[in-house]
Amino acid sequence: MADAAVTQVLVGTQRQLFVPNEDDEKQPFTIRSATFADVKALLELEEIVWRDQQDSTPATQAMIEGRIKHYPRGSIVAEQGGKIIAWVVFFPVTYPCVRVNGYWRVEQHFSHMQITGNGTLDPGIINQYLSGAHDEKHANSVYGVNLSVHPDYGNRGVGSYMVGLFQKFAEELNVPVAFLGSRVPTYNSACFHSNGGGDPDIEEYITRRFQEGPKQGLLVDDELRFYESIGFKVVKNALIRNYMIDPPSRNYGVLVFWNNPNYLE
Repeated sequence: MADAAVTQVLVGTQRQLFVPNEDDEKQPFTIRSATFADVKALLELEEIVWRDQQDSTPATQAMIEGRIKHYPRGSIVAEQGGKIIAWVVFFPVTYPCVRVNGYWRVEQHFSHMQITGNGTLDPGIINQYLSGAHDEKHANSVYGVNLSVHPDYGNRGVGSYMVGLFQKFAEELNVPVAFLGSRVPTYNSACFHSNGGGDPDIEEYITRRFQEGPKQGLLVDDELRFYESIGFKVVKNALIRNYMIDPPSRNYGVLVFWNNPNYLE
């Protein structure tokens, strides 16, 4: 599911990728598991990525350390020239859901803090709400926790590539679906520009599409549009109220899913 902007080669046993820089030259970056030695760099990345998001909360040191400790396989970084430029986090879990005509309907929604064990991926906390956290043999899904891409590397395919690793992991575990809770970061702006007509209905907004122009037919919300572009769809009962502290989304989240095309029952 990687964006065409990113190309991949193998150099010995190391996966090496190339992403265009500002001069349209391809610069190599590598993919590897995060380690405790990366905590400081990841704190800095989180601050850079989220500092301008109107009081959205970046991952804390305890969260970063917990994610690496509790499920290291699901904490992956992209590094270029010794600098971490992106980080994705995911883990296997049994989600209460049922598939209906290719779509998924969930039986219960959870806040980001509930499903991620207060952000640390502590299975003891997660399993108070769900079951099978980190159980690779019996989980029915993979859940995406976090995607942070340095703003200098936006729109170059890095984010698409990192989410693609999450999708490939679902294929590796042979689970039928991958879920994640998307933000709705343009919703607050849409409310602000509603010209006194009242806030847009959030249920309608998450499915709203451009009616004309170069984006005609595409979802209006930036983040939902990004996930749709790499194969995700909105769950039937997708809206999650008070999903996370995120003023641009007015704290709403939207559960989206990706069906594993290679799933074997």
